[in-house]
Amino acid sequence: MSTSWQLYFKMRTGDAYGNRSDQEARLLINVVPAWWQRWWFYLLLILVIGGFVGLIWFLRMRDVKMKWQNTDLNQQLLRLQMNPHFIFNSLTSIQNYIYSNQTHLAGQYLSDFARLIRLILENSRHESISLEKEIETISLYMELQKLRFTEKIDFSIKVDPAIDTEITYVPPMMAQPFLENALEHGIKNSFRDGVIEVSYTLVDKKIRFEVRDNGIGIVTSKSLKTDDQADQHESLSIAICRERIQLLERKTKTRIPFILDEIIEDGVVKGTRVAFEVPLKGSFVSKNIKA
Repeated sequence: MSTSWQLYFKMRTGDAYGNRSDQEARLLINVVPAWWQRWWFYLLLILVIGGFVGLIWFLRMRDVKMKWQNTDLNQQLLRLQMNPHFIFNSLTSIQNYIYSNQTHLAGQYLSDFARLIRLILENSRHESISLEKEIETISLYMELQKLRFTEKIDFSIKVDPAIDTEITYVPPMMAQPFLENALEHGIKNSFRDGVIEVSYTLVDKKIRFEVRDNGIGIVTSKSLKTDDQADQHESLSIAICRERIQLLERKTKTRIPFILDEIIEDGVVKGTRVAFEVPLKGSFVSKNIKA
């Protein structure tokens, strides 16, 4: 009912013998509808329902778009990780063990290679994986990469004691591109034995990723580049990781600082450092913080 309406109450007097008065008494009653029966309430209700449906549709489309972007970036990163150069070098190194009659080592590294490929393919299908599985993946990756280098490479992973790696979930394949860059463009051209350290630290409600190496540094590495394809591969891997970080920023509504700089001590370049933080929200869980 959108407007008020009127009622007339009429009355005549009479007696017990059936005599009725010719005069009639009238009472006018104005019936006013309740506020929820007014036209403006119906209009407001339609607008609220329409806005609610529109908001749900917008959020749904945004989630679908971000999921598609994340899948696309994961697939691009997967193609970089599964590049023929790495596969060829790994299999060649395993082949050399076979030719030198070190079949036990060949069998061990071949098993690690198969497990690494399986983990990479499996991890690429998920938005987040346990930190334990991420550490297993990059450990296998580094063991195979070390086969290519005659110099010693000291690789270590440090995890904050406050982090439970089994139930802490992180985006997959975040550290690997920077490990590859450290090997290919930092340590490979260095005169000293390589040292690479990956650390995961709990900072407030964030997991801080950090990759440090003792390579030749960013400036010197760029000055030595002659292979455009290798340069493109490095730039693409970093660009994809930056895009993934930006996607995480939109999803978590949190700014994620990204640091890529040289480690300088007493005016001398001692290596390169990459660092960024992942918010502990949604599917991310830590030992001491429940999202």
